[in-house]
Amino acid sequence: MRDNLLDYIKTIPKKEHHIHLDGSVFPYILSQITDKKTQKYIESLYIKDINQSIDSLANFLKPFQEINKLLQTSESLYILSYELVRYFKEQNIVEVDVRFNPHLHILNWLTYEEILEAVWTGFQDWQKNYNFDTNIWLILGADRELPENEVYSIFLKYIEAILKVRSKYHNLKISWFDLNCNEAWISASPMKHELALRMVQDRWFNIIIHAGEVINDNVLKRYWTLDPSLYVKQAVILWSKRIWHGILAQYSDEAMSMLKENNVEVEMNLTSNIQTNSINDITQFPFKKYLDFWLKLSINTDNPAISWISLSEEIVRYIRELNIDLEIIEKIIKV
Repeated sequence: MRDNLLDYIKTIPKKEHHIHLDGSVFPYILSQITDKKTQKYIESLYIKDINQSIDSLANFLKPFQEINKLLQTSESLYILSYELVRYFKEQNIVEVDVRFNPHLHILNWLTYEEILEAVWTGFQDWQKNYNFDTNIWLILGADRELPENEVYSIFLKYIEAILKVRSKYHNLKISWFDLNCNEAWISASPMKHELALRMVQDRWFNIIIHAGEVINDNVLKRYWTLDPSLYVKQAVILWSKRIWHGILAQYSDEAMSMLKENNVEVEMNLTSNIQTNSINDITQFPFKKYLDFWLKLSINTDNPAISWISLSEEIVRYIRELNIDLEIIEKIIKV
């Protein structure tokens, strides 16, 4: 094992495929978009212990409610994306897919075009001003517990906005649409959105689905009456090129085979899964099992600010706590 492993990992030009924009509001960014009192309160909701387990995913998501109250103007969205590139540079992240739900940022009557333009120009301006080049792609999401017609309408409006913004910014990179939800709600099957996903695919966008995230015992007792890997299988059937989290696939050889045969990338998030109580302990995290099964994997932070962990620190956990060889990790994280 190398000395100063964290420093070495930082030097590697790396990729991150699973990072939420509203989960990346670091304190240095918060200070620019709100007052000190609000900043202190929101920071108090962040999880400053990487092994602290919140009692449920729903409670883990509470900081997002407060953060998104601040992200209702073009200015705040621009500042967030602009300053987030500073973090990418510090971590030497040269390829990154940033996901967010534009439909959560329209409380002050922003249009989807204004939202996309603010986020995209923020990313581009920092790179230009500080001479740092990273390959940033946007992933646009919607909550899949919403009614079918609403998700369809949201995705259609996203596509219309993309076309308008791309006429001004020809380098706008958006090729992914995402369905996400709190899977503790059993009714949140992605299958009900097949029509919306087919429409997205017909317009040459790729699909990502949050699936198979929650393993904790209370949820499993409900899942076992069905199939714990059910949503993972459904995501593959619905043309998902990537699965966010996907840890429940470990309970089904069929699910793992479907992922492998369709070359679906499983985006792994160790610290996030611990903090959201998605796994009871680290032994339930299936990274090594998936490696042995030759699944396509990536290592990600999910919400680095809220989880109080950088991508480099996350990667070190896989080496030191999961005992994954550095050489294998390098192959996974390098661009």
